[in-house]
Amino acid sequence: HSTKGDVYVEKTYPFRTHPQVVQALTAGGLNVLSLANNHIMDYGPEALQETIALLERHQIHHTGAGSNLAAARSPAIIEKNGIKVAFLAYNNTFPLEFNATPTQPGTAPGNASYVASDVKKARSMADLVIVSFHWSAELLKERKSYQADLAKVAINAGAHLVVGHHPHVIQGVEGYKHGLIAYSLGNFIFASYSKRVQDALLLQVRLTPSGLKSAAFYPLNINNHQVHFQPQPLLAEEAKRVLEELQTLSHPSTTLEISPTYAIIDF
Repeated sequence: HSTKGDVYVEKTYPFRTHPQVVQALTAGGLNVLSLANNHIMDYGPEALQETIALLERHQIHHTGAGSNLAAARSPAIIEKNGIKVAFLAYNNTFPLEFNATPTQPGTAPGNASYVASDVKKARSMADLVIVSFHWSAELLKERKSYQADLAKVAINAGAHLVVGHHPHVIQGVEGYKHGLIAYSLGNFIFASYSKRVQDALLLQVRLTPSGLKSAAFYPLNINNHQVHFQPQPLLAEEAKRVLEELQTLSHPSTTLEISPTYAIIDF
């Protein structure tokens, strides 16, 4: 959300929105955001800094990008109903020029050593840790091997939930040890009319101070020719189609309990 800066790295689609659009985030009740993605630095450090200042003025927590590498790797911590949850976010996409350095603004690069160290530190500060990765490739439904490796680094270090984004389409899920990996939930509200991007998932997790209790996946219609950028629940056969595909894409050891309008995993 910025009017400042110039295009930082030449690319086909540099994105930004007017700062007033933050009102949509507050109206939607969003209270924590990942800034680790392949567009947050499209208009350079000045635009990133304006975005961060805007979020902080509206009391929206953020993680995954910052004024330097240490800030980008710092967790956002939220306390709700007596449970402290730490959020971390990393960018595993190009351009590499978006990565923060010890002295330059940018995104937190998702390398295994950073992830393991940051999760362990966050675990000492909170009851639960949720890690977000911007990774994989656009329109790819099958996860890449490095996604599983990196997600398991996070869970082995103490994370409870890993959520991925960037492919624009749904990838599978995997239960691993005490945690859950949702490799990609697809888009939510995204400026696209693509016929290849029409389904998504809303993930609802129930938490206790000791870990995950359940995870429910609700299929959504995000065909903007129909829903006009207001995602709607899928019902009946369409919901069943998406949930069955989710099961097919998921790790063989992970079984979803499929209901008419959602699928659930209990822990």
